[in-house]
Amino acid sequence: MFSALTNAQDARPRFEYYPLNSPQLRSVEVDEFPFVIGRGETATLQVNSTSVSREHAEVTKTPTGYRLRDLGSTNGTSVNGQATNDSPLADGDSVSVADIDLTFVCTSMGRLQRTLTRPLARRSAPPLPRGIPREVAESRGMSEALLYQCLPIEWSQIVHHDSQQVQAAAIKIASPLESWMQVADSKDPAAVASRLESLAWQLACEQADQKAAGLPLLLGVAQRETYSQNLLSAIETAAAWLPTRRRIGISIHWEWTTDAPDAARVCQLLRDRGVMLSVDGFAGGGACIDAMQRFPPDYLVFAERLIRGIATQPRRMQQLGVLQANCEACGINTVMPASISHEDELACGQIGIGSQRQNATPQCSASVPPEHALA
Repeated sequence: MFSALTNAQDARPRFEYYPLNSPQLRSVEVDEFPFVIGRGETATLQVNSTSVSREHAEVTKTPTGYRLRDLGSTNGTSVNGQATNDSPLADGDSVSVADIDLTFVCTSMGRLQRTLTRPLARRSAPPLPRGIPREVAESRGMSEALLYQCLPIEWSQIVHHDSQQVQAAAIKIASPLESWMQVADSKDPAAVASRLESLAWQLACEQADQKAAGLPLLLGVAQRETYSQNLLSAIETAAAWLPTRRRIGISIHWEWTTDAPDAARVCQLLRDRGVMLSVDGFAGGGACIDAMQRFPPDYLVFAERLIRGIATQPRRMQQLGVLQANCEACGINTVMPASISHEDELACGQIGIGSQRQNATPQCSASVPPEHALA
């Protein structure tokens, strides 16, 4: 599924960039000198932008490395944000020719190894570039997360309401990346979102002994399309990375278990293979609980809107108690979301609802050894 550039390939100098209004990262090898960047037909790297001059800048090779020289362009050239007429180029330098941003790459380290050993700091979602459609920008964001960053993974624990014993560990890809992936559903296992999800699962399984010794592990499903008959194969692939045997399962949004094609068949398939199931974001009523009796989940995590402020609203608390009793009668363990107040948590615990405790900071998983190139 995954492929990493070999050292020989990766050592060749190249530029990587996104063409205008395209979500696809393009890589162009610098295989001749001088290497001219521009929009004209004589340019070695032709860029489709009217703000780029016909012959905008060129790369040359010297005994000490590579250099970038502006060729008298109209809108200028910069390296790492600094305007320049002539500048040395090093691996990872950001080059701007007018409104086009490129990254110069020249290293002997494989791309997958760079991805997993040089994490970037977690940051909030950047503003959308002007004129770029949201879908394109989000797809670009996912590509960058896969190719240049480690994956921000959130670990949480499901805790029994009475004994306070930890019953299971759960992981999911942290926001904003998770929300981008939910928009970018894809049936293609080679698509960026699918690759991200597979990589997150494998990294979590590899680190399970360190993060959740001996606990069952629930893998968060970030894409609706993942909930299909191919899901079992994806789980088995991830489980092969577990250092020691343990129960494994998935966490999935409640809506997806009701409106996904073949939802009942997928549930039966998972149950037959002993895969655990946690349903997140539940906001239904007693009828929805009755519908789950055929394939009851191991854990049912209530939606935040069902719980928020309930400690001060007796009527809502009574309704939640009836819902909790229905779940208990069906053998379903209920869990409150991790983001509620302490007062609401205490109130829910009194009627038998377990809690979910989240790590304070998402963990960047970056320990897959390069010899496991996730082929």
